[in-house]
Amino acid sequence: MNHSIYQRVEDFAVPLPITSSALAIARQFARQQPTPEKADRVRLNTLAVLVVNEYLQWLGIETDLEASDSWNPVVRMCADVADLELPNIGRLECRPIEGSGTECLIPQEVRESRIGYAIVQIDETIGQANLLGFTTTVDGEQLSIKNLQSPEDLIDRIATPLKQTSESAVEPRSTRVYLQQWFDEIFEAGWQAVETLLNPTDLTPAMSFRTTDLEVRDVESSSTISAICQAKLLHLNDTSAESLSERVFEFSVVLLVEIQRSENGTVDIVLQVHPRTPRFFLPPDLQLLILDEARNEFMEVRSRTADNYIQIQFGGEPGEKFSVKVALGNAIVTEEFEI
Repeated sequence: MNHSIYQRVEDFAVPLPITSSALAIARQFARQQPTPEKADRVRLNTLAVLVVNEYLQWLGIETDLEASDSWNPVVRMCADVADLELPNIGRLECRPIEGSGTECLIPQEVRESRIGYAIVQIDETIGQANLLGFTTTVDGEQLSIKNLQSPEDLIDRIATPLKQTSESAVEPRSTRVYLQQWFDEIFEAGWQAVETLLNPTDLTPAMSFRTTDLEVRDVESSSTISAICQAKLLHLNDTSAESLSERVFEFSVVLLVEIQRSENGTVDIVLQVHPRTPRFFLPPDLQLLILDEARNEFMEVRSRTADNYIQIQFGGEPGEKFSVKVALGNAIVTEEFEI
């Protein structure tokens, strides 16, 4: 291993989890292959595609696995492909590399019709991958990792066509959510069952939360009424950032809202923010804020370095209005509620 090469790559490599579902899919595709060698190649290719797919979705960048050649069983068997379709952008090739190798195989069939090549180091023993870097061009069968650009350059490459689309887009106005209707199973557009956005087995089982120094209503009253929980996908887009990548791609999180009637007539409310992709952490200093009807902030919690969710819990009277603000730097999403 060339230590100097890897030291430079590790300076900007992005560590990413290999999920259990990704492993299961990769092994399923591998079992469909005619030879052990082909099975190993398909397994690694599939893992690389799924890791990059999760990473881009975590950033709020749209992907289409089913439109990719790597998801076509016939093409997968006949060719060495690891592409990921990005709608309105093109095909990104996601090439795997094992261990501490310094070169990555680039087959002849994937050297055209690609917007670029993302190189992913796979370590199945610890369930982790590293996005080592990116390049827009390849000259031959072997690509040296010393020639890779940083993963941020990958986002810049994807961001160029996205910027043209985002500049003409109009942000929809927020619709007030009436929580009392949830008890009658009437939900506003955009709100979904939790399991449609997050895998329940990947959620933190405990509903513990970090308390704030602010005084809030007592929410420990017992209740015989079942809690109702809904989730919504939020896209945080910082249009004021200086760099192109930060300006045009969206970071996605899931807002969970759980409500429950108390015996004294109030409504207990639990708010959580989770990363879009389970097993990822929230970025540090992501804020979850509660504002009263006069737009005054009365509760806040911030994510730390390795938080996989943040939470606030409080109670309110029927008819009270409040706002929930999720912010990351200058990127802010606000949801309006009425109890």
